[in-house]
Amino acid sequence: MSVSGEHAGRESMELHILDAAKRLFARNGFDKVSMRDLAHEVGITPAALYHHFPNKSNLQVMALRHAHESTPAAALNRLRSEDAGREERLHEFVLRLCERFHEDPEFLLLLERAMLHRDEELRDAFWHIILEKNFQGVEAMVERLVPGFDKHMLTTFLFSLVVHTCKTEPIRRKLPSYRPEHDDPAYIAGQIMKLLRTNLFAMDDTAP
Repeated sequence: MSVSGEHAGRESMELHILDAAKRLFARNGFDKVSMRDLAHEVGITPAALYHHFPNKSNLQVMALRHAHESTPAAALNRLRSEDAGREERLHEFVLRLCERFHEDPEFLLLLERAMLHRDEELRDAFWHIILEKNFQGVEAMVERLVPGFDKHMLTTFLFSLVVHTCKTEPIRRKLPSYRPEHDDPAYIAGQIMKLLRTNLFAMDDTAP
């Protein structure tokens, strides 16, 4: 096999490992999945797994990065241009975030597990790889759209509304008031915007 072929084969195997790691870490938690479990899932020996990833901590961080970079709807870089109205731009962000978690529910589970994990290295990786740039980008957006509101708290509220609405989907389905459209990202985004329009934009009708 050529050097380029060996490199491609290695990359293919590493992607296969990262897909399995993302799946198992999301479903079972970081602590409950061993390197031996991952090797068995992939169909290789533990020694072969360590050949690609030197330790479990490294694999956890790389799985987070892989999950973030491979999620279908990369939300923030698809927002409307600056000339769109403030409600349009905020709605676009909320919709993209709803779509992201709907398309890849394992990604949402993985985020929650990393954010709440006792390992500081894993929490730091979650912040730097996934949240930092996105959070700061949304802060900048809401500061321009709703200058009279605390940008940090409003950004926190927005992420929390979407995350907890998506996370409670299995429970909400058991309620008598549940309807199928309650799982539709567009419907969820529309309802969140209705809530914001009623309470947020009414606060300052003169904001640009």
